[in-house]
Order: sequence, then structure tokens, then C-alpha cells
Amino acid sequence: MASKRALVILAKGAEEMETVIPTDVMRRAGGPYDVVVLPGGNLGAQNLSESPAVKDVLKDQDSRKGLIAAICAGPTALLAHGIGFGSNVTTHPLAKEKMMNGGHYKYSENRVEKDGHILTSRGPGTSFEFGIAIVETLLGKEVAEQVKAPLVLKD
Repeated sequence: MASKRALVILAKGAEEMETVIPTDVMRRAGGPYDVVVLPGGNLGAQNLSESPAVKDVLKDQDSRKGLIAAICAGPTALLAHGIGFGSNVTTHPLAKEKMMNGGHYKYSENRVEKDGHILTSRGPGTSFEFGIAIVETLLGKEVAEQVKAPLVLKD
């Protein structure tokens, strides 16, 4: 299997479950991935949105059509940095209005939404599904199912 790497960008105020669970799910699949992950949490998302360094990382990843995965309020950093305009996205319900400001995205109520190289999810309760979706996108359905089985998740 080809080596993959992940960059999970943490900012002060990041939501713990949305950071630890997807990272653990990816680790169980055999290591890091070619993905930039933006955890949520209102303060964390605001800090990600205001960071020029995060903007540079996202612009680079976007230019290569590399996977960008954001959960909860994390997708608002995509809006702030002009990433993925025109994509179907989802967010935490309380971030929906902010995310839809300007009409740059199509909103989905799905628990996990993937549109091209942009993958978004709703919040702490969708963290496992979010992690599994990242694994499936990068390593395929078979690997994702192998990782999912011992986690005893509901279908």
C-alpha cells in the first residue's frame, strides 16, 4: 500500500471528539493520509478561518485537488479562504447560515457530504462516519469496512 499522510490542523478551541476520533480511525487503517483535516468547534473554526498559514495550506491542497475534509464549524474556514466554491457541503446546523452567506455553496443535510475533493460532516456525533469516509476516499471501501468492523458502529 502506498504511503499516505494527513495534516490535521488544530487551532485553539478545536472540538476534541472531531479531532481525536477521525485521527484514530485513520490510524487504524494503517497510518496517515493525503488529506488536510479541519476539526470544528466554534473558536477553533474561527482561528482556522483567520490564519494566513491555514489559507496557504488549503490553497495548495485545493490546487492539487487533494482531499480536504472539514467537520462541524470547520467548513466555515473553507468559506473564509475561498475553497471549494460551488460544492455541496454540510456543517453543524448552527453554522449553516454562516456557511450559506454569499451563496458560494449548495447545502446538504447529509451527515457526511462528499463533492469532488471536498468532504464535510456535521459534528461530534458524525465523527466516526467522517473518519470512515476519509479512509474510504483514500484507501477504498474494502479498507474502510475492515476499519469499521471492530469499531461496532451502527449502520
